[in-house]
Amino acid sequence: MLLRIKQLKIGSYGIWACIIIVVATLLRIILIAQGWPHSNADEDTMGIMGIHIAYKGEHPIFFYGQHYMGALEAYVSAGFFRLFGTSVFSLRLGPVLMFALFLANMYLLTSLLYTKKLALITLALLTLGSSIMLDTELVAIGGYPELLFLGSLALLLATWLALSYDQYSSPRWRVWRLIAYGCWGLVVGLGFWSDFLMLPFILVSGLLLLLFCWRELFKGAVLTVVIGLAVGAFPLIIYNLHAARGENTLDVLSYLHNAGSVELARIQAYNQIPLEPELQGTMLISLPAATGGAPFCYDTNLMLTGYLSFPNVQCPMLQSNLGSVFIALAWSVGFIMLWMIAVVLTVRNLWKLINLKLRHSWSQAEKQAIKRQFARLMLLCSGGLILLLFIVSPTSAVFPGNSRYLVGLLISTPALIAPLLGLSSDKSAKNSNVSNDDYSHTHRWFTFTSLKVAMGRGILLIIGIVLLVGTINAFLEIPTVQAYSQRQDTLIRGLLRIKATHVYTDYWTCDSIAFLSREQIICASVDGELKVQPRYSRYAPYVRIVKADPNSAYVFPIEAGQIPAIAKRMALLPRHYQQFVFGNYMVYQPVHTH
Repeated sequence: MLLRIKQLKIGSYGIWACIIIVVATLLRIILIAQGWPHSNADEDTMGIMGIHIAYKGEHPIFFYGQHYMGALEAYVSAGFFRLFGTSVFSLRLGPVLMFALFLANMYLLTSLLYTKKLALITLALLTLGSSIMLDTELVAIGGYPELLFLGSLALLLATWLALSYDQYSSPRWRVWRLIAYGCWGLVVGLGFWSDFLMLPFILVSGLLLLLFCWRELFKGAVLTVVIGLAVGAFPLIIYNLHAARGENTLDVLSYLHNAGSVELARIQAYNQIPLEPELQGTMLISLPAATGGAPFCYDTNLMLTGYLSFPNVQCPMLQSNLGSVFIALAWSVGFIMLWMIAVVLTVRNLWKLINLKLRHSWSQAEKQAIKRQFARLMLLCSGGLILLLFIVSPTSAVFPGNSRYLVGLLISTPALIAPLLGLSSDKSAKNSNVSNDDYSHTHRWFTFTSLKVAMGRGILLIIGIVLLVGTINAFLEIPTVQAYSQRQDTLIRGLLRIKATHVYTDYWTCDSIAFLSREQIICASVDGELKVQPRYSRYAPYVRIVKADPNSAYVFPIEAGQIPAIAKRMALLPRHYQQFVFGNYMVYQPVHTH
């Protein structure tokens, strides 16, 4: 049984798993070494935090300018900055490391719940991905790489504790279990501090422990859980002890869930069907984007050049682009159907195992099978809960391009594809003469079983091809990203040459040039009327420095919404500004007064 330590020795499957993880890691290192994807303001804010932690002794709790999304990535990046110097490449080594650990977790979790063969197939699929998926996995904007790593680890620990419960009674074994309980508490505490999207994994893994390990928890193991939880969530606890009214974690959670409610109300005024805009945004954009499909109306060019939200993108009418609508909808419907089939099969198998109690007492193998089936159900429930919470939030209708909120769905991968390979049942508890994979023993060349197997493997092959094409496209996008990076480097060199080190600019430019210039350039973010935006000027001391300098320049992309306002000011005060063009940026520098 997989539960025994001696059986955790690396065999041929383990070697292949290591090879796949190494290949996946190298693939991502090659991408970030080539500058793909382009950094954005949110990521560069994380880089600034890493600089402040590594070299200025600061200890931020949250992402600058927010009361949520913990700074775990910034602390990891600070270590890499110390080792390899400050750069976007060093900043992204943290997400790459977390993704590699996520793959290791998925191999172990899938091996526990299914088979090692399925574990390898899961790793192979997760190695690949579309540009949008790879962007979410690699960009250090906080929360999402950690969610994959810590969410999968929470499920792995809970599953192992449930399956190994009451197996061995030696004091040494009990100590290891207490350590595992403490690690689970530490993981969920760190995860919740890092990203509130961790909540579904906390709920399902916690339910697994409560259902199968409640006796052990009540005998004292709960104490180690609490200690681990307190350590992991320590920054969050400290913050809430001093949080201002309306800024505690519960209030912030409520605010985040309802973000976009005003915009949603305007959209719903034109829709009579309940949840129509939410479902449309999820099915056509968010779900395909998060899982490797081709989303409808998703401008990847903006993503490649450093923008995470696209409020000004005009989507074509659904009727005028039915091909794209069909492709996106087919992918989303296929995903949901796979999830529903997996849930039905798992519930059916669990029900059959529970009903065995009516005929005889459960054997040890049947008890393990029940635990395994329930753990599979919890894995599926985590994905269902993530999708449900997204659909009922305004984000799905107002900001459907934020598909990164669904990144946790990747953890459900083995449970979703298991039925395609006939691995939904637990063979260790079956007594039937013919198993799901026994179609090859029939004398007829064509049977219904063989058709199901062929269809399942065909669907799996299609999914793999789509993800492979997406990965190839990411590499083909490298020249586009590098060209944009060169324009940004031109801007930074130009600003330093004219000594414009304090600037007003738009949000997506501000922290990018601050981080890439190693804070040689300090900025404040302004709106379309050139008014400072405190909420979007992430690091407050920057604003004070820029405001205190009467010679602070204005810097905007040529197509920026601030250009009309600065042009109007130039017309009123023509001799007070010098105008420069660096790449695709306009720079307006006040004439020095002495």
